[in-house]
Amino acid sequence: MENIKPVIENIADDIKDYVETSITLYKHQATQKGAEVASEAIINLLIAFFIGTALLFGSIACSLYLSELLGHPYSGFLIMTGFYALLGFIVILTKDKWLKNRMVDSFIKSIYKDQHENKN
Repeated sequence: MENIKPVIENIADDIKDYVETSITLYKHQATQKGAEVASEAIINLLIAFFIGTALLFGSIACSLYLSELLGHPYSGFLIMTGFYALLGFIVILTKDKWLKNRMVDSFIKSIYKDQHENKN
C-alpha cells in the first residue's frame, strides 16, 4: 500500500502540470486569435478610411463639376446630397438582409479560420 502512495502522488502532480499547461496553451491561443482579429480590424479601418477619403474628394469634385454644368454654385452639391441620401436609405432598408449577415459571416470566418485550415 505504501508503494502505491508515491505513484498516485506522481500521477496527481502530472495531471496538475498537464492542466496548468493546457490552460496556458489556451490563453496563448486566445491571445493570438485576439491579436489576429484586432489587426484585421485595424487594417479594414485603414482601408475604409482611405476609400472614404477618396470618395469624399471625388464627391466634392463631382459636385463642383455638376455645379459648373448647371450654372448654380449649389446645385451639384444638392444633387450629390440627394444621391447619398438615397443610397443611405437603400442601405437602411437592406441592412439586415445584406450588410449584417455578411459582416457576421466575415467575423465568424476570421475567428475560425485556423480551424478550417487545419482540417484541410
